[in-house]
Amino acid sequence: MKTFILAITIIVFFTACTKDRPTSNYYVKATINGTDVEYSNYTAAIYKTVGLLYIYGFNSAAIDSDDGIHLIVYHNASGSDQPVIVGTYIDTANVFRSPSNIYWNPFTASMSLQQSGISYINMVSMDTTSLTPFTCNITGIDSSSVSGTFSGNVYFIGSNASIKITNGSFYVPF
Repeated sequence: MKTFILAITIIVFFTACTKDRPTSNYYVKATINGTDVEYSNYTAAIYKTVGLLYIYGFNSAAIDSDDGIHLIVYHNASGSDQPVIVGTYIDTANVFRSPSNIYWNPFTASMSLQQSGISYINMVSMDTTSLTPFTCNITGIDSSSVSGTFSGNVYFIGSNASIKITNGSFYVPF
């Protein structure tokens, strides 16, 4: 009888432990051409340099081949990298003009989207006529996570085919 009670106690203990495992609340999600998607199996924010932040949301860690979203945020003020801060980052190059007639955007954003083996990108040179540039808003950033919103168009490489991204949002860990 003692063995039976011990066995039941062990089973209940392990069952209770597996139910208490925390789930991740991190995500990158958006509405892509009218369809809601969420990538939460592999999420991360990585500083490549002081002012260059990569934000990932993919189905798995196979980011070179799996479906997902890769956001790039770059902060370069007066020619030197600055830490990414809360603010609006866009893909339009000619936002500010320096005294020496050099155009630059100190708050730059771009995005790549992978869906079903097809890659779409948004780069400054590809969206020069858009009335609404690709935009990424960093709404929160600290030593453990970054959050924000994004929207705009991405383009199939080598053609004018585009995909509209709306309602984009992210909350990812460093």
